Amino acid sequence: MAEYKEARTPTARGKKIDHLRIKTTADGVKVEHHYKEDGLAFHAPKSYEFGQDETDDLVQHLGKYAGLPVTYSKEEAE
Repeated sequence: MAEYKEARTPTARGKKIDHLRIKTTADGVKVEHHYKEDGLAFHAPKSYEFGQDETDDLVQHLGKYAGLPVTYSKEEAE
């Protein structure tokens, strides 16, 4: 069974991330954080948008919430 990871942002204290949903948009990528319901309150998903030129920021964001050290190199992506 998957483990839940505590959200790291101050505005999300006490919320546990259930899953991340990643969608492509016309301008880049949208990452939605979906939180586990705690039985007392529903926490609406929070969205973060990254432009096509913000690949490094996207990789860092995903790594932060996955708890993994990540690096991104444009040379490696080509």
